[in-house]
Amino acid sequence: MRATKRMLKKLILGSKWIIPAVVTVIVLSQFLFIHNAAGMQAEQGILAQLNQKLIDIEHVMNDAQALQVNVLSPNVFGEAQKNFNNAKSDLAKGKDVKGISKNLTRAEELLAVAIKNAKEAKKQLPYAIKAREDAISAEAPGYATDLFDQAERYFLDAMKEIEDNDINGAIKRAKEGEDRYREAELIAIKASIIGSVHNLLKEAKDVKADKFA
Repeated sequence: MRATKRMLKKLILGSKWIIPAVVTVIVLSQFLFIHNAAGMQAEQGILAQLNQKLIDIEHVMNDAQALQVNVLSPNVFGEAQKNFNNAKSDLAKGKDVKGISKNLTRAEELLAVAIKNAKEAKKQLPYAIKAREDAISAEAPGYATDLFDQAERYFLDAMKEIEDNDINGAIKRAKEGEDRYREAELIAIKASIIGSVHNLLKEAKDVKADKFA
């Protein structure tokens, strides 16, 4: 009888420690679950923000390319494109958000610099830019390939000088390019006219031949 009472006493005393411990484990588990869920939700929110920023920057880059910012500030725009592509790739792979955010911020900063450089190029080198556009319109890359390529090299050097804030150097290089663009344009126009005349003469001969056939 006494042995039974002692056993019951041990069980009762033991339960005073077991029950609180079980409750503590349950409460801790619930806390960890809620904490992890909140963390996941916060991370998803950050990813959504980064994705939206990616879309916004891509729109600006597309608009910038339409305005030839990639041509007028090629190096800086290229670096912006590189950082943007890295961020896009990392986001798709689910990599660290800090790295993605860093690349997007850098792309945004470089894009702003490239746009500023392009504005300066248009201000300082309007004749060279116009000469390039006219040469391309006249199909100089096809009719006067070597001369057009020479002009492109001078033009690219001029844009690099703009990026380095060397306006005098840019003007000098741009003039070299401008002269070659105009020469290439003239060659292309002559070649196009001669080609058109040849085609007209051929058509006239064909019509004449058909008439007397």
